Amino acid sequence: MRRILVAPALGGIILMVGCGGLSQRPLAPVQSSAVQGAGGKVRLTLVPPAAQRAAKKVKLDTLSTGAVVYYKSVSGTFDPLLGGQLNSSFNKYTTDDTTQVQVKSATFTVDQGSITAPALIDMTVYSGYSLNDVAVAFGPVGLIFSPEATLTIVLWGEIDPDAVYAYHTSGTTVTQISTEIVEGKKTWTIILKVPGFSEYSLGDDLLPPEGEGP
Repeated sequence: MRRILVAPALGGIILMVGCGGLSQRPLAPVQSSAVQGAGGKVRLTLVPPAAQRAAKKVKLDTLSTGAVVYYKSVSGTFDPLLGGQLNSSFNKYTTDDTTQVQVKSATFTVDQGSITAPALIDMTVYSGYSLNDVAVAFGPVGLIFSPEATLTIVLWGEIDPDAVYAYHTSGTTVTQISTEIVEGKKTWTIILKVPGFSEYSLGDDLLPPEGEGP
C-alpha cells in the first residue's frame, strides 16, 4: 500500500544534504530527553497526534519516561559533482511489532548538482520503542539543495499512516510538507523531500497552526 499526503506549496522553506567519505560512530544509549536537546542541529521527529497517543497512553508513558533511546551518527563530505548518501541502520531489538516501533534504517540522499560547493554533513538517528522516540538530527544548519534531497526512514512496528503529518519550521513560519508513506510486509517507509536544513516534525499537536510562530 502506498499513501501520499500532498501538502501546500513549500514557498521559501529551507533544507540541506551532502555525501562522500563516511564515518560511523557506534550505537550508544541516551535518555529520551536527549532527543529534544540536540542543540545546534535541525531535526525530524516522528510523533503521532494526541488522539493516537491516548489510545496507548500507558505504554507510551512507560516507554518514554526514562526509557533508553539509542542513536547512531554518520558523517560524510559531499561533492557537488557526485552527490551521494548518508546511511544508518539498527539491528532489531524490539520484541513486539504490535506495540513497539523502532528504526530499521535511515538514508539521506543528495543528487548530483544539488549543492554548489563541497559540504560536510552529519546525521544522527535516534530510535527507541515508540514513534515518539524516533528523530533525525542534521548539521550544520544553512545548506540548500536544488534539486531537493531525500530523507527515507524505514520503521519496524505498526503505525497509523493517516495519523502522521509532516511539518517544516523556518523561523516563525510553520508549513505542512508532502510525505510519502509506503507499507511493506513488516515495515513502514516514510519519505520526505528536503530543500534545505531547518526543523522537521511529524505530529500535528506539537506545532502551532500553519503560518504561526512557535
